[in-house]
Amino acid sequence: MKRLAAYAEKIAAMPEAERAALAQKMPIVTIEGHPLSLRNNILCVLQSPAPVTIVGGFRQWLGAGRCVRKGEKALYILYPCAKKSEETSEKTDVFFREAAIFDVSQTDVKADQS
Repeated sequence: MKRLAAYAEKIAAMPEAERAALAQKMPIVTIEGHPLSLRNNILCVLQSPAPVTIVGGFRQWLGAGRCVRKGEKALYILYPCAKKSEETSEKTDVFFREAAIFDVSQTDVKADQS
């Protein structure tokens, strides 16, 4: 979470016009076709100098027949986790963790796929 704190401060300090310019670069979707939240869209745009379009985790890309190129820098987003109550086994507390993701432009087709 520490590496995302600086981006959170940057977003908070942005003028409305700059936030609107960032919104023009969205939406970003996952490899499964789900749109990222607005907060995660902004985090991706701030971390990447290149346009971000389709993102996925390292193993998600492998499962899709692509591999992340060696030396590529991950983008970090927040994803929700729920803690289950020990007595009732119901989800009670929700908290967020960091997830490393990569854009499709950071991947290549796996050698055995071509």
